[in-house]
Amino acid sequence: MKTLSIAVILAMILTLTVNGTYAAQANLYLTAYGSSARTSSNDGVTWSQFLNFGSGRWRGGTCDSSGNVFFTNRDGSPSTAVPLNAYKADGTLIATNAYNWTDSFNQLPIGFFGGYVYVSAGAAGGTGQGFGSSSFNGTAFGSVPLASAGVGTTWQANDLAFGTINGTNFMFYNGTGGRDLKRSQLVGNGTCINYHLVITMTPSSGTLPANFTDYAFSANGRLLALGQGTTGSDGIWVSAPGKVANTAISITRSFAFSATETPANGDMGPNARDMVLLGTNLYAVSDTRCYHYMLDDESGTLTFDTTSGQTHGYNNNSTQIGGFLVPEPTLLGVLALGALLLRKRA
Repeated sequence: MKTLSIAVILAMILTLTVNGTYAAQANLYLTAYGSSARTSSNDGVTWSQFLNFGSGRWRGGTCDSSGNVFFTNRDGSPSTAVPLNAYKADGTLIATNAYNWTDSFNQLPIGFFGGYVYVSAGAAGGTGQGFGSSSFNGTAFGSVPLASAGVGTTWQANDLAFGTINGTNFMFYNGTGGRDLKRSQLVGNGTCINYHLVITMTPSSGTLPANFTDYAFSANGRLLALGQGTTGSDGIWVSAPGKVANTAISITRSFAFSATETPANGDMGPNARDMVLLGTNLYAVSDTRCYHYMLDDESGTLTFDTTSGQTHGYNNNSTQIGGFLVPEPTLLGVLALGALLLRKRA
């Protein structure tokens, strides 16, 4: 199985429409399988210290819709009580939780969707919780320790992604095969049904990369996959729109990587570790650098932001990403005024 050390970027962006579309500032968070986390407020160009956990190997991370940040710690004493912490965006600890992991190679990916935080901590043949979940209301977890998400313990996951089509919510996860992608249907209470349904991916031309290290779905239902390895087909692969519910998906390499990382043109080389898609902004990390791409969701093409590709302060070969959307204060004021006018007219 592929073993990825984890650097975690948690990106925050919001696109608001008030007689037009406005993009807010992106705040990014990064960990690197150690005892600290870093942050950036300018699309990953410069980074500073965010948290010092003091100890442990903090790996996965994600955010809820209010900007609270969640991190998972690989270290437990014993592994039946591995920490999961929730923080405010200013670094203040809100609440702690715990879960079990059953295999030393599991990356312990974490995701937040529909009011629930999900953690993959199981392994093939394991006896632990597999996928755990808990509601989170902004101040406390609803299940301590995490409850079972009902996905089972017979398959190990390394990355999580979520998507919705026609009102049906799905959780996607890949695993030991590097290119395997499976799906569960979320039923809204922190549990899944119809789990481990296999999604078949085929290239529109050429061959797929050796590994896909992360996935995301766009607003138009395009599947995006980050390719990594040594096959010569590395890059960011994109499907046609409306594919969230499909079990067979054709994907096309929209942005190619070569055998050597070249930051100036957005080429992440063979070490593309993870990504997060927020609106039409895609952030991805290699061992040492953070990259920013813009997705045209109508055409499925990607454009590289040439100000990015800067060092993020770690040198680690492991990544996992999550995100949060933050409105600018001035736009919040406009929205509040609009809501007030609507109430007065009612």
